[in-house]
Amino acid sequence: MRRVMKTQSKVLYKQELKKTYRYILDTLRPAFAVPALMLSLGVAAQDGGVIGRVTDPDNNKLQGAVVMIETLGRRVVTDAEGRFRLQGLPDGTYQVTVDYLGFEPIEGSVTIAGGDAVSQDFRFGEDTVELEVIEVVGSRAAIMSALNQERASDTLKTIIASSDAGKFADQNIAEALQRLPGISIERSDGEGRFVSVRGLGPNFTNVKLNGARVPSTETAPDRDRAVALDIIPSELLENLEVSKVVTAADDGDTIGGTVSIRSLSAFQRDGQYVSYKAELGYDERAEEDAYKASLIYSNLFADNTFGIAISLTAQDRDYLIENIEGDEGDGILDLDGTETLGRLDLRTLDLGRERRSANINLDYRPTDSARYFARFTHSYLLETEFRNRVSNQFRDDPELSGTNRGRGDNLRVRKEFRDQDEEQEIQTISIGGENFVGPWSFAYNASFSEATREEDDFRARFQNRRIDNVNFRFGTDSYLLEPATPADLADFNDRSDYEFDRFRITTEDSEDKNTEFTLDVHRDMDWGNLKFGAKYFKHEKVNDIENNEYEDAFNEAEDITLADFQAFTPDFSLGDWGPGARVPEVINFYQRQFAQGNVDATDDGDIRDNLIDGFVNDYDSEEEILAVYALGNFNIGENMVLNAGARVEQTDFSSAGFVVNTGDFSGALASPVRFDKDYTDVMPSANLRWNIRDDLVFRAGIFRSVVRPSFARNNPGIAVDFDELDNELNVQAGNPNLEPFSANNLDLNLAWYPEAVVAVLQAGIFYKDIDDFIFRATVDEDSRVGQEIINRSGDPRFATASDIDIRTSLNGESAKVTGLELSYYQELPAGFNIAANATFVDSEADLETRQVSLIGQADVTGNLTLGWADEKWDLRLSAAYTDDFLVRINDEENVNNDSYTNARTQVDFDLKYQLNDRVQIYFDALNLTEQEEFNEFRSSGSGFVQQYQNIERTFLIGVRGSFK
Repeated sequence: MRRVMKTQSKVLYKQELKKTYRYILDTLRPAFAVPALMLSLGVAAQDGGVIGRVTDPDNNKLQGAVVMIETLGRRVVTDAEGRFRLQGLPDGTYQVTVDYLGFEPIEGSVTIAGGDAVSQDFRFGEDTVELEVIEVVGSRAAIMSALNQERASDTLKTIIASSDAGKFADQNIAEALQRLPGISIERSDGEGRFVSVRGLGPNFTNVKLNGARVPSTETAPDRDRAVALDIIPSELLENLEVSKVVTAADDGDTIGGTVSIRSLSAFQRDGQYVSYKAELGYDERAEEDAYKASLIYSNLFADNTFGIAISLTAQDRDYLIENIEGDEGDGILDLDGTETLGRLDLRTLDLGRERRSANINLDYRPTDSARYFARFTHSYLLETEFRNRVSNQFRDDPELSGTNRGRGDNLRVRKEFRDQDEEQEIQTISIGGENFVGPWSFAYNASFSEATREEDDFRARFQNRRIDNVNFRFGTDSYLLEPATPADLADFNDRSDYEFDRFRITTEDSEDKNTEFTLDVHRDMDWGNLKFGAKYFKHEKVNDIENNEYEDAFNEAEDITLADFQAFTPDFSLGDWGPGARVPEVINFYQRQFAQGNVDATDDGDIRDNLIDGFVNDYDSEEEILAVYALGNFNIGENMVLNAGARVEQTDFSSAGFVVNTGDFSGALASPVRFDKDYTDVMPSANLRWNIRDDLVFRAGIFRSVVRPSFARNNPGIAVDFDELDNELNVQAGNPNLEPFSANNLDLNLAWYPEAVVAVLQAGIFYKDIDDFIFRATVDEDSRVGQEIINRSGDPRFATASDIDIRTSLNGESAKVTGLELSYYQELPAGFNIAANATFVDSEADLETRQVSLIGQADVTGNLTLGWADEKWDLRLSAAYTDDFLVRINDEENVNNDSYTNARTQVDFDLKYQLNDRVQIYFDALNLTEQEEFNEFRSSGSGFVQQYQNIERTFLIGVRGSFK
């Protein structure tokens, strides 16, 4: 079955790996021949150069410093190790200027003779004028480093710098990113999980870790390319960068932006370096403690030519969530013009999260002209959940006395107990290097990354008989269910009236693998530089689900009721829970029935339904992408740089799934189906940087990019459900013919860096015109898509069915996104600083029946941070605001069932005290205003709860330090 499919895919993967390598070498041989020829020409006439390092008065390496030879119109930016390299310079004596925000520029003279490279370091020291208002302590050094990197970049980037990484009150990478302009996050059980850039959902965002593409552990449609960043702790990162524009050298499959995470290299420190962190947390709702510890070690060996950096992080956290949830399947009932929810669920979730992360970076630098590296990262997340759930649904239409209130009969109450374990792992391996030969550089990289997700889910459900004469009120953050008579109330609370209904076991395994080979060639020229290269990328995604549901299979446990378990009523602050039981006791009872052989799972109907549920969502998909590109950086005068080029990506796609048939059908229950296709994308780009004045920088970018469809949407599988009574066919189908999203993008940005202060004020506008927007729809059986699905199914019942309903995914006409980004930062006198940003976005996407905003797009996002620091203290109060946004389109024709996340403002506070040069203690308070999470159905100006979660404050106290 699915296990067989997954095992076969592993074997095929190994068999084809050798073929892949041969294919890569054959394909890229011309690409290697071109730089080899140009290298032979370039070496014969080597030009000279200047190489060196830039440091601050304390000898800390400065990233983002601009090193210029103004007479030649040449500039370069220092890297994470503070190093720079200016190549392709003719013999002569030159004045070199180094500029870094927060210091007055420094100058030095170098002489190049005989085409040799000259080594020259620069240090902002005692004789350097430091701007009066700034003391580089605490968080300020990090902010200054980020500002300098952003200012020096030729394209639009937003950065969180190394010494600030992990020092906000953030639990993971997603929460660290929410501080940046244009970034919003989606939360899961109170913790940041997915990142959206400029209003585009997480599937539109590309994530890289140490240069390797990070695969996704997710399997849900429109989420299976999204990287859940809650698995990566914030302590892992050394530098975090968000690129909002694309050059020809970048992967073309992003429309929102690219998030690049980098961990520490030993060459970013001098000699031995050790840092540590130990943290204790407390959750008010759970009254439980949380623990976190991290350790970073780096050192240089072999005369400073070999470096090793190791990062380790561990976190254990237990907490409670309680929520009220309206069921999207039943949605909103419209009863004679008055509306109410069809069903309301109450849930308490006892949650646990264990994170473990390890990173090892190896670097070898035998000479200034050769760099080699190996990066290894492993992140692990275990999520456990004990859930009590009460589902309340009127089987008959209630009588309404107002919106969302009234009286009803035939109330069905179900109690469900869930025990779920979910393990997620992400590992990346990246090996490569860079060689410099005169004005040439050759960078090459091979990487492999894998994400796995294993879920075991056990659920036991009990339900009562009908209860009549029940008054109700379904609110947004509370509810009322109150039987009107004492007799009805007694039935409602009688535990023996809740009889066993079913036991369900679900297991889900998914694998997501990336294999990458990259070659980049760079040549410094008198007019700028030339860059070209090639990349091979293989992406494989496998999803395997097994679902087993038992109703009449328990030989000795058919008459079990809640009264047979120890009475337990969860502490539920949002209303009256009613009778219950403890989750572990209920789940363990039914697991013992299996262990003791008291289960007779031979019912043909049950077996068939379980197989169907398992086959429907299984798929094995693969993409092979071969990309080539060329671009040039052209110096236009002294103050302007144009980056222009093009990228071509050839994609081969294949996917295997199942056609599943239910009802009276003589054919196979599930038949394998496969689909193959290929297509080519050409993506030109141009980015302009113009230094209008020394303190005023203008950037413009125009580029084309794509995002490939969701693997689940592209699955060729089909589920055909036959209603024998009415002779009707209901079909759910993937659409492997979906075209990728494609977008034409425009960005304009103006940044002002006032003189004599450390400050920046930025304003930017952006526009995205997206074609082939993908959405779910019902299609006519006589349409092209309908006929393709019918032919693919091979089901003869389509010819005789009286009614056919086909649901699938389609490419829409277009979607448009327009936005304005504003950001401001300034160091103020007396140790104060302020940071603020706001993003305003408007979007519209065309469905067949109506127009909607893009899913995940908030009209307004914003951040405000007020800080103060001196040599000992560092305080920050921060607020992050996200406007409401569309979460899900449940019915493309009915706006009433659209689900929205309401606006949210989270306020956090963090305080640090420097005991000495090596030890710092800190205190963080998260969600000070106890901001809840609230999703709602919207209709006719009214809101109905889709999900309300009560999130309490969390407090953290810890110690961190470093020494050399």
